[in-house]
Amino acid sequence: MPSKFEFNKGKMVPYPSGAIVPDRDLGQRPALECIHLGIEFGGLKAVDDFSLTIGKTEIAGLIGPNGAGKTTVFNLLTKVYQPTHGTILLDGEDTSGKSVYQVNRMAFMPRLRLYARSMGFTMA
Repeated sequence: MPSKFEFNKGKMVPYPSGAIVPDRDLGQRPALECIHLGIEFGGLKAVDDFSLTIGKTEIAGLIGPNGAGKTTVFNLLTKVYQPTHGTILLDGEDTSGKSVYQVNRMAFMPRLRLYARSMGFTMA
């Protein structure tokens, strides 16, 4: 029996979108899914055709050289920038047309409620 600090590694399997996720995440909506995301600034493509799927139990990072678009992708995910094309799904819900505030509540509040409930607190 693993302790609470041990991690049971699972095998990686294809998700219906074509992404690869841990088998323990199959049957659940991904925590985050970006589909063909892109943005242009005055005709210059800063990010083009970026796709990413992160399962509910995964921890992910975004790496790349300077100027690769990491900060721009982060700003797209947090709605600081509106994508020129593509879709961002947060727990299966499309974020298009939502404000920075709404997206932050979508991402943060459900996890805060789970944490509070686990500590014996209730939230409205």
